[in-house]
Amino acid sequence: MDGIEVDKTQGLTLRPPANAAEWQAIHTLRRRALFENADNANAAGAAYDDHHPDDRAADHRVLALFAGPDLLGTLRVDLSHPVWAAFRLVAIDPDRRGRGFGAAMLGMAEDFIKEKGWRQVRLHAKPAAIGFYRRHGYGPVGWDEAPRDPKGINMGKVL
Repeated sequence: MDGIEVDKTQGLTLRPPANAAEWQAIHTLRRRALFENADNANAAGAAYDDHHPDDRAADHRVLALFAGPDLLGTLRVDLSHPVWAAFRLVAIDPDRRGRGFGAAMLGMAEDFIKEKGWRQVRLHAKPAAIGFYRRHGYGPVGWDEAPRDPKGINMGKVL
């Protein structure tokens, strides 16, 4: 199973993109939430690449959070490390933040990796997201991969 549906009261589904239009919506959301917003801009100044090979790698899963047909958020799950999974390019639509969608997506993504057999997760937290991740049980971790944002920190959680 490459997607998880939970919280039927909100009708949220976390699943891979199903078609080219959904892929394009994910790219648009990532650009807007992670690369263009002045508060969240990529500190390294990297341009966003719609065709980055990491999105299509065999051990990576791009997942999107939907409420019905509406895209609310997205993240990529990297399953390439034998001990922990990595959450990358985590983004909630800026117009929908503060409504619990980030917490729902994070919990669903954690359930997804547990189903795949991983019991640890790591991520690069931007400064504005550190408090959010702390509230959800994440703490600083050692990782030989530095965050792109020099003010960000590596965080992780045992599930």
